[in-house]
Amino acid sequence: MKRKVILIFTVIFFCANTGIYAQLGKFKEDVEAAESKSESKKEDKDEKEATKSSSSDSSSSSGMFELFFSLWFLTNGGVTYGEYPHHSNKFVYMGLPETYNISAQGTMQKKKNHWFSTEIQGFYMNNLGYGPWASFQGSIFRFFGPYLEAAMVMDGEDYLGIFRLGGTLSLLQTNPFSLSVYGEWLVWRGIMERSGGAFGLKMRSYLIKYIVLDARLGIQIFEYFYINEMEFKIGVMLNRWEISAGWRFWNMYTDGNDLVERYNGPFVGVGVYF
Repeated sequence: MKRKVILIFTVIFFCANTGIYAQLGKFKEDVEAAESKSESKKEDKDEKEATKSSSSDSSSSSGMFELFFSLWFLTNGGVTYGEYPHHSNKFVYMGLPETYNISAQGTMQKKKNHWFSTEIQGFYMNNLGYGPWASFQGSIFRFFGPYLEAAMVMDGEDYLGIFRLGGTLSLLQTNPFSLSVYGEWLVWRGIMERSGGAFGLKMRSYLIKYIVLDARLGIQIFEYFYINEMEFKIGVMLNRWEISAGWRFWNMYTDGNDLVERYNGPFVGVGVYF
């Protein structure tokens, strides 16, 4: 296990110290071009607000909300967790909490109302740069929890610090498929300073033994531009440690939906559940 962790950090160190890509300046130009194009298209628009309300619409919306809330509570209110994915047959358990559960190996496993994981990645994205990306996420109590990220993008000359502070709310939790929404306050510091928000969906699966599948589909919103983000990751569990690899995609658009640039690239990481 120690050799695998050392190998991962060697790859991360190599990524963070290879000065062959000088692309942050180009990324800054993309951002400024998106902002300039968006500002030039800002014209006075006719504001049309059609607000229609009726008692039938109101009652229908109320009924749909009650149905959604009932289904959401049934699938999340009684969830408990194992020690870490694939510690026994399951990671997500349904039903009221029990003090202990007998695992498939005949050992005593404590169920929990919470779980957390932290991870460090080494990444590269074309037209952007490379560096380390750290994250902390989990569930404080069954269906909501923190989602914190910090990254340092470098190109051998400049740097861009990315800080994302927020949380997640689970919509569905099962071992084959789990779905949650996330929201984060987003800050850039370094070669340029920007702030905004990030929102989207996170999907996870523990269907295949020793394997964790993870995906993110969302958007980063700034004042004059936005970035669509996608991320796909596969992890292998070694006890409570996860060795992972994946691919990250960013597409930048003006607020008028004009494509500015595409960025994508691989990452490798090591994480731990607790």
